[in-house]
Formats: sequence, C-alpha cells, structure tokens
Amino acid sequence: MSHCHQNDNELLYLIRQGDEEALSLLIDKYKRIIRAYVHGYSSKVKTSCDLEDLYQECIIALYKAANTYKETMDCKFSSYYRVVMERTCYNYLRSAYNLKNRANQSLLSLDQYVCEQGGLLIGDIIACDPCIEPTWAFEIKQQMVSIRSCVKNMGEKEQKIFTLWELGYSYKEISRILSEAEKTIDNTMYRLKKDLRIQMIRAGYKLPSKK
Repeated sequence: MSHCHQNDNELLYLIRQGDEEALSLLIDKYKRIIRAYVHGYSSKVKTSCDLEDLYQECIIALYKAANTYKETMDCKFSSYYRVVMERTCYNYLRSAYNLKNRANQSLLSLDQYVCEQGGLLIGDIIACDPCIEPTWAFEIKQQMVSIRSCVKNMGEKEQKIFTLWELGYSYKEISRILSEAEKTIDNTMYRLKKDLRIQMIRAGYKLPSKK
C-alpha cells in the first residue's frame, strides 16, 4: 500500500508501527529542508565531510523526533522537528569546536526561569536533548525567537559580541576575535543583558525574576 499522500501524523503513526516505507517517505519529505538548513552552517564547519556528517545527524534526529513527538503538543510536527534540528546542529558544532562546559555563556543562560511554577532556568536547557524533553525544547524555541527579535535592535558591534557569546565563545576569545579589551566585552555584555531584559519587557514578553 502506498503512503505517498499521507500527512505527517499518519506517517508518524506508521513509523511507530515499524513501517520502513513511511520512514523513507518522511525522510524524502524533509531532506530538502534539512539540506537547506545544514547549508547555512557551511561557513562554520571545517570540511564538506563535516557538513555531510551534520546532515546525517539531522536525519537521525528526524527519526528520533518521529518517535518522541506527541500529537497533544501545541505545535505541528514540522515546528517540533525544527527545534530538534537546531539543537542537533548546535550540539554538533559545540562538540566539533570543543565548546564543552560553556553553557553559562550561551544564549540560553540568561538566569531566568522558563516558567514560574517549575523553577527551571533557561540555562538548564542547554544540555537537554530535545528528543528526551521535547516540550521543554519547544518552549525554549519560542523564547529564543523573542530574544533574537530584541537583539536586532542592538548596534552592529553589540550584535557581533552577542552572536559570539551565543555560540559559546568566552569573553577572552571574543576580545581576541574583535580586537577589543576583555573588560570592554565584559562591560558590554553586562549592559546588553540588562538592555535585552528591558526590551523584552517593553515588548510584552514576561521574564520571571530569579528568586
């Protein structure tokens, strides 16, 4: 029986039943999206082999996502998988460039709670595999969208500093890359975090205070 005209949820059901044809169709459906997204990292990987490895990691992540996604989630599978794919790419690059143990300097380490009830810090998510805790990952994705929207209002220099910080570079490394004093980077990041919080509050985005 052909599954060509079935939607994502129908394919996911069949995949969980061990249907290999359904899995092949899901991969065929998403491979162009994956290729396009992975290509965006071409300037950040060392070789074309690394780029292909990253693509294969995203394919594996697609299979995992197919088994962890729940139809009760308040999002489509395509949105859910995009979160998984972004986290897969981030983890691959972090590993490839030996950026371990820098979670406290990433975008997701703003010392804010994800929700008032849970007591979970945004920074706590950085090491979480979205295939294990998909609902957490999706919530963080929504926060990242709001954060990046506010970052666009910063000056060019501040955006460069923030982007490098988001990628996991230390203040010392950022100062060397941008030929700026480390103290300047430290002061700029302190100001950026403060300004970012103000911008997000003005935009109507609620960030609970750390207790």
